Amino acid sequence: MNIVVLDAEAMNPGDLDWADLKHLGKVKIFGQTSEELVVERSRDAEILVVNKVKLDGTVIERLPRLKFISVTATGYDNIDLEATSKHEVMVSNAVNYSSESVAQYVLACILDNIQALREHDQAVKDGQWSAGRGFSFTLRPLQDLSSLCVGVIGLGNIGITVDRLLSNIGVKVLGWNRSDKSSQIRGTQVSLQTLLHSADIISMHLPLTVETQGLIGQEEFKLMKKGACLINAGRGALVDKVALLQALDQGIVSRAYIDVFDSEPPPSDDPILQHASVIVTPHLAWATVASRERLMSQTVENIEAFIKGNPIRIVR
Repeated sequence: MNIVVLDAEAMNPGDLDWADLKHLGKVKIFGQTSEELVVERSRDAEILVVNKVKLDGTVIERLPRLKFISVTATGYDNIDLEATSKHEVMVSNAVNYSSESVAQYVLACILDNIQALREHDQAVKDGQWSAGRGFSFTLRPLQDLSSLCVGVIGLGNIGITVDRLLSNIGVKVLGWNRSDKSSQIRGTQVSLQTLLHSADIISMHLPLTVETQGLIGQEEFKLMKKGACLINAGRGALVDKVALLQALDQGIVSRAYIDVFDSEPPPSDDPILQHASVIVTPHLAWATVASRERLMSQTVENIEAFIKGNPIRIVR
């Protein structure tokens, strides 16, 4: 089969081996693909492998040979599922490959926030220690992990892994899920209002849907503890950006760690990028080597299973 990978750099920037995928068919690999080149590069594809490339109805109807799309991510909001259904194109995704990586990212953000390593490094380099502030000084109160309450919004595979990691090191965890179904977390499952009111740090781990878009907005920020910290490693649009900037300026949120944006990459004039209390990373929470190896393995499994007539991880 003709297999085309449209945005390979996300999963494999060059440190993984494509050999297993190449055993399954004739493979063309493109590091990145602009919107203008999607149809041209995909014209002969029977199988497409995409991460964030958008495949809307207009694109899909122009690809008559297309039979299968393997999304190298858990989220698939970049795929028009109505169009794939209409044109009898099957879609699969990958699951639970990045949970450990994202949980590690969340822990790194928490430790950065409570230990203030970057601020103190800069203060020392600016001469504040050498100027005679004593054998030790702190720029702001530092906290123990055991004194924290962390709210985990979204109790899927990633949220559960974050809960497990934090609970294992003595952090109090409150969790909220979109459904009322009880999740097997070590912390306590509560209402969203209780979580927002109680948590020192709030970590977002939801897919982007009509229901979750703008979930954290002006009214939700008003419920938060003054000086709370927000971590978003889910989807950019889960948080109302204007409301977040207002909350930061008002001191409701003391710091925000943002790994995801509505549009990626974000425009250089995005005010989030310029705010002194926001730490921005380029959608890397998921991207450890081990996570990407698992993702590559699942992608190969998805395609091989489809070719053999026993498709797995099907979302449509």
